[in-house]
Amino acid sequence: MDKRNGNIAEIRSNDGWSAIQMELSGTGPDFIVKARASGQFWDREPNVELENAGLVDDFELVLSQFVLPRAWVVELKSEFEAWLNDPKTIELDFSDESMPRVSIFLGEVSGLISSIHKPAFVFKYLDSRIETSVRFVVDQSCIQLFVGELNRALSYAA
Repeated sequence: MDKRNGNIAEIRSNDGWSAIQMELSGTGPDFIVKARASGQFWDREPNVELENAGLVDDFELVLSQFVLPRAWVVELKSEFEAWLNDPKTIELDFSDESMPRVSIFLGEVSGLISSIHKPAFVFKYLDSRIETSVRFVVDQSCIQLFVGELNRALSYAA
C-alpha cells in the first residue's frame, strides 16, 4: 500500500520496527478495509556476526478485504483521540454477530514492556478461515500520528 494515498491510516510501534496500515475504501455506510501488518527484527541467521547483524523483515500479514462500518472507524478515532487527553485502557470489538471479528486493544499487556502511558496496541482478526493478532508498544506520538491519519482517511473517503 502506498501511504501517500489519503485513504490509508498507519500506526507504528514506538521503536519503528512494526506497523499496521489500514486502507479504507468506499463512500457508503461501510468501508472495505485492506490491512497490512509488517515488522522487522534482528537477523535470526545463526551465522551472522554480532557486529554485522541488522534489522531484517520479520513478518508481513495482509488481510485483503473485510468490512467495517464507517461509524466504527469514527469510534476508533474518537477513542484514541480521547486517550491523548486521558490515557486509559481501550477495548473495541468491531464485530456484530457475523464474521469477521475485528478487535483493537490499547493498554498494558503481559509479556510486553508496556504501561498506560506506553501501551501495547493489539489488533485481532478472526474469521472462519484465519485467526491472527499483531501487537506492539506505542506511545503518545504514535497515537497522535494515527489519529491524524484516521482524520485524513475519513475525510478522503467521505
